[in-house]
Amino acid sequence: LESVASYEEQPYTITYEYLGAKAQYTPDALIRFKDGRTAILEIKPRSRLASPKVAAKAQAALAFCQARGIIYMIWTEDFLRLQDFK
Repeated sequence: LESVASYEEQPYTITYEYLGAKAQYTPDALIRFKDGRTAILEIKPRSRLASPKVAAKAQAALAFCQARGIIYMIWTEDFLRLQDFK
């Protein structure tokens, strides 16, 4: 956490297509690191990662991030449990 310079909640709305219709997705956070990197963070329960809708959102977010030089991260409860937040 010391490497984080700032963060912003729900920073963008990304338009994507799902089942032939336009849909919108708003990632959980934008993180700016002290070393200049920027990342979009989505937190999802592991059980929802297999959902086709979640996969479509992630694909759209990844394309959005790649076009802007931003890192895309999905954290689940497994990752969060491994962290030492003391």
